[in-house]
Amino acid sequence: MLSGTGIALPLGALRPYVTFILLECTADEPRAEIGRLRGRIETFVNSGGRAERAIIATTKTDSEAPGNAPAGADPPETEADAIIFVERSGPSWARDSDLTDTNHGLAVWLSQERFVAIHADGFLADALQRWLDREPRPMFRRIHPSILEGEVFRGEVKNLWLRGVHPRRRTMADTKYLSGPGLQDALNPLTDSSFALGAGRAELALDSEQPDDRSPVGCSPMKSTVWVKQSADFHEFLSLARSILRLVADAVARGPTTSPLPWLATRLSDLSGIERAYALVASPADDVVGGTGASSGARAAASVLDDAELHVRPLGPATPDFLVDVGLHGRVGGTLRCSVSIRDAKVHLAFGFEGEPPDITIVRPVLDALEYTELLTVYYESGHALTSDAVWSSSLAESRFPAWEWMEFDGFNITREKPGSGQPDDVHSLTGSPGETSLFTWVVRALDSGYLTCDDGPGEVADFVHLANDETLSLIHVKAASSDRSGRGIAVQRFEVVVGQAVKNIAYLDPDKLIEALNRPRIAQPACWLDGARVPGRSEMLEFLGARSAHAPKRIIVVQPHVTMRAHEAAWMSSAMPVRLLDTLLNAARGSITGVGAEFHVWGARD
Repeated sequence: MLSGTGIALPLGALRPYVTFILLECTADEPRAEIGRLRGRIETFVNSGGRAERAIIATTKTDSEAPGNAPAGADPPETEADAIIFVERSGPSWARDSDLTDTNHGLAVWLSQERFVAIHADGFLADALQRWLDREPRPMFRRIHPSILEGEVFRGEVKNLWLRGVHPRRRTMADTKYLSGPGLQDALNPLTDSSFALGAGRAELALDSEQPDDRSPVGCSPMKSTVWVKQSADFHEFLSLARSILRLVADAVARGPTTSPLPWLATRLSDLSGIERAYALVASPADDVVGGTGASSGARAAASVLDDAELHVRPLGPATPDFLVDVGLHGRVGGTLRCSVSIRDAKVHLAFGFEGEPPDITIVRPVLDALEYTELLTVYYESGHALTSDAVWSSSLAESRFPAWEWMEFDGFNITREKPGSGQPDDVHSLTGSPGETSLFTWVVRALDSGYLTCDDGPGEVADFVHLANDETLSLIHVKAASSDRSGRGIAVQRFEVVVGQAVKNIAYLDPDKLIEALNRPRIAQPACWLDGARVPGRSEMLEFLGARSAHAPKRIIVVQPHVTMRAHEAAWMSSAMPVRLLDTLLNAARGSITGVGAEFHVWGARD
């Protein structure tokens, strides 16, 4: 019986949703420490905050007492405690009003040996999670994520919530939700290996003596949380709690097992094997400014890092530490050193000067912004990523992008994308003119047969549209190299935006959409060529597009000469992470493009 402040509620009247935070008590005398949980939970409830809270009913439930189980049931092994609390606060949609919302919450905690399952409504679950990370650490710890992951997802996986640990790009989602039967067999080593498990649901037998009696069990391994369903009554709630505690105790006794979801990125507990950093990426300012939980300092730091140059250099093998040449607005002002450590299962990034910076006015704002390490992700050639406070390992599939083509760019400035000022009038009037050496003019020289038109400008179809004499239609997207040095390496970030644009504009491979868009030119006189010679307009090209066979080939081309054939081959010989990441990006885009019946080609530099 739950009683207090005039309330007398029989346990049989309770039917909580079966969801638990699962903990292991680390005290030498776990029974005594578990007995003190009541005081801790009552403290959380009475701490108030913005809402007015009070405990209105409590009991020490002896699960062997009469009335807690049906007649004839076996005596339960689990002891349970429970409280009911009330929370009063003003509605979120009104300010300074006399209106009050009243909510009742339930907390139930059950123990078996040194393991505890806590059901906590509302704010209480968050309060418990924060308490577990607070110093000094309590004598309770979450069940290790690998144990819960291995135990729950050995069943048939029905739902998965995934979050990306790859650099943010237009061609890959930040998060994924998957639903269907046997999802452990549906995961793709190419497209899913840079996603980490957030939560999921699988069907498994909670009672080892009844292996055919399966229940859908949800689990968030990092929060040590499981959920099943709405209980029919308190007896079923206790029965499922006991089954889950037995399951956890057996799994902890066996220890971690191989993940049943091997293609996903995994969280690591130490820095072993993390080496050769190659990229430092900050969350875009638009995302941080638009978020609800970011501080004003984090927003300002994100804005600085948006404009910053961050060129990472590893400090050598066998260390996660690295150097980063930093600057603003294209000017590098000095070098910082980052020391990486892990304490209390959390990653710490400490930045400081490496020598005297040539221009402190450039370096200091970037250094100050890098103090907001929650904005940062570091990538390593060893296949690891440090993101926020976690260490992730991602096993990218060793699959080359099959449609590289290596072109000659002699006589052209590969670091200059467009002619003149880059404004539409300059671009359309100067592209292809004598002596002009930008990549836009290179495209005109390279595609000197058939019809070619430039569509550069806001809302463009592509930088160029080409209709060959054999009716092959090409949408061409151009991006300049960041360096023309002969020894330049792989730079994934040079491809992310242009590949994302190419995928986003797939729809313009449809002839009706393409003709409609080209009929609305960006400027009055868009640049157009026939067999390499300038012509006054697009009208004839549009006529041929309208008469083109529906079965004629179509393709999307990305021109990006930063990557050379020599650098690409050398990187694959050593299986370097940047080239694996780049070709994975291109393969993912290729899947989207081939899915609509087109080809995808990337033109790099032969030398």
